[in-house]
Amino acid sequence: MITDSQAPGAVYAIFAEKDGLELFISSEPFRSPQGIALSDDEKHLFIADYSIGVLVFDMTTKKYFKLAAPANVSLIGIDGMYFYKNSLIAIQNGVRPHRVIRFFLNRNFDRVERAEIIEANNPLFNEPTLGVLVKDDLYYVANSQWGGFNEDGTIFPLEKLQEPIIMKAQLNSRRAP
Repeated sequence: MITDSQAPGAVYAIFAEKDGLELFISSEPFRSPQGIALSDDEKHLFIADYSIGVLVFDMTTKKYFKLAAPANVSLIGIDGMYFYKNSLIAIQNGVRPHRVIRFFLNRNFDRVERAEIIEANNPLFNEPTLGVLVKDDLYYVANSQWGGFNEDGTIFPLEKLQEPIIMKAQLNSRRAP
């Protein structure tokens, strides 16, 4: 599955029984869908919308609801997102400070019980973005350099850009709820 964050936003999928990309969820309810994560049982699809938070879709019915969270936990500004041991690992570059965070979910996957910051305000961060889970480790791009483009969409001269930085966060050493 992939998200299309351009207006009005959508989610597309490639299914094993078909040969090609097809629309899975249309524009409603999105503003800017970004990170996407599937639960281990493949029954829940979590989609981070940059400006409205995380939506949870039932994979059978395609019905959705907004993931609830405590008042002191923000679910906006998420770019990359990954399902890990009944929690969501998220890269939030739409909040300050930029951070990698873990949201511990309840048993029904409809509420964040608590959040734990994994990394925040790292001086190497320059719009941290997508990554990949490998066993109990998250590898992610620390410096996507989204600010490295001119207003017309052309990239800055190479000497103004940084070499890519890939960071690793060990998740298994973190305590469970």
